[in-house]
Amino acid sequence: MRTKLLFLVLLQEGQA
Repeated sequence: MRTKLLFLVLLQEGQA
């Protein structure tokens, strides 16, 4: 499962 990766991407997109 790549849940952590997805979470990181979401975090980066939200911070962008």
